[in-house]
Amino acid sequence: MNKLRHLYMYAHAFGKSLQIDTLQHLQTLSNLHIQDWKQANPANLINLRKLGLTGNFGTNADEIFISLSRLLCLQSLFLQSEDNFMFPSLRQLSLLRRVIKLQIRGEIRKLPSSNEFPQRLTQLIFHKSHLNDDPMEMLKDLPYLFVLRLKAFSYVGKQLKVSAGGFPQLEILELEYLLLQEVHVEESALPQLRSFHISSCSDLRRIPERMKFVTTLRELQIRQMPRRFTDRLQGEDYCKVQHVPSIKIL
Repeated sequence: MNKLRHLYMYAHAFGKSLQIDTLQHLQTLSNLHIQDWKQANPANLINLRKLGLTGNFGTNADEIFISLSRLLCLQSLFLQSEDNFMFPSLRQLSLLRRVIKLQIRGEIRKLPSSNEFPQRLTQLIFHKSHLNDDPMEMLKDLPYLFVLRLKAFSYVGKQLKVSAGGFPQLEILELEYLLLQEVHVEESALPQLRSFHISSCSDLRRIPERMKFVTTLRELQIRQMPRRFTDRLQGEDYCKVQHVPSIKIL
């Protein structure tokens, strides 16, 4: 198997030594349990570009992230916390200088500041993170962020605020299964936004007021939203989005 390039696991710890670091041609290693990862020598995985790890990141977090920093070709990273375990502060993400796509699934105690994320990050996805504080304030200054997806219960607050000048490169924004009531977008925020998806945010009252000034927006997709939201979008709020070429209500 020394020429194997893509390996997909099932996130169960094997309990015995699982030797993966001899697979030097490996490019994808998906859904590996953290206990098995700890037995590997990542310096040997010289071609690994995409990695998914599942387990308890609350113990030996520094050791885990130092090992990840030794993956010189790593570009895409998926971290999933096991049930009943919480991610630590994740400040160690700053070690991952080459990662451009990051997906985190599981509860996060505290979101890192923007300078503690990989600075070349272009795609960021949160799922079931249960963040209490508005994540937009922490993420708005990521200089190359192109895609942001806040998936189911990634944030449990009632309001999101995108500050003035925030997200200078963001083109795709997705909000899904959140408890939001309001989204506020300040002047000059989201200057490059092209695609905006809102899905199953049943408490959201209306589209953000300043979307009418986001002239770059080319696609607005509304999925599984309450009738009062869609009626308002097609009625009194239509002036906010009338410049958008593609509006889909599903």
